[in-house]
Amino acid sequence: MVAIPFFVVIFASLVYIVALYAQKERTMREARQNAWTYALRGCSGSEATTQGFGGSAVTDLGIGGDPNQFNGDPQGGGLFSQQYGQAVSTSKGKAKAGLLIGGYTKDVATTTRVQCNEVPHDGDPLGMLTYAWGSLTSW
Repeated sequence: MVAIPFFVVIFASLVYIVALYAQKERTMREARQNAWTYALRGCSGSEATTQGFGGSAVTDLGIGGDPNQFNGDPQGGGLFSQQYGQAVSTSKGKAKAGLLIGGYTKDVATTTRVQCNEVPHDGDPLGMLTYAWGSLTSW
């Protein structure tokens, strides 16, 4: 007779843990998806299009590059001559325990930070030739 209530409490606890894990996985997926979607566009465009899921938001932290970061690399300074940023997405969720084990609610949140992609530049034949010539003559 003692074993039945014990197993009922264990089962209710297991259901809560599964719900908590499912919420954590959902928030991780949403935060990653939103941050990567915004970052792949070079952190430009409307942030509202990347806020698709419950409690998820994307912000852009405009952080300037440091041209002196790679002083030993002759081409490193050019990599950081442009501004770059960071896409930050936070997704929130809740998992509720059954009344049998307390009925409390646990908040779950996940934050993902992704470096912004470069904004593509228009290419033209003169730009391609200049790049190729610079690459060949820099040896």
